[in-house]
Amino acid sequence: MDDLNQMSSEERIVTIFGGSKCGESDLEYKQALQVGAFLADAGFTICTGGYAGVMEAASRGAHERWRTRHRRNHEPIQKRAESLSDT
Repeated sequence: MDDLNQMSSEERIVTIFGGSKCGESDLEYKQALQVGAFLADAGFTICTGGYAGVMEAASRGAHERWRTRHRRNHEPIQKRAESLSDT
C-alpha cells in the first residue's frame, strides 16, 4: 500500500500481461513492442509481470522510449526483468 501512496495522483499507468511463449520474430511480440513504445510516447507508465514474450516486448518498447515502468515478478526471472527496468 505504501507504493500506491507514493505514486503521483496524475501518473497514468497501463498494465500489460500476455503470453510468454512468443519470440522477437512473432507478430505478437512486434505488436507489443509497438504498443509499449506508443504508450510511453503518450506519457503512460508501463506495468508488466516482467516475464518473457508480450510483457518483455511491451517493457522493451517503453524502455527504448526512456520512460519508467513498474514491474512485479517472481525470483527466477528477476535478473532478466531488471535489464528492462529503471527500478
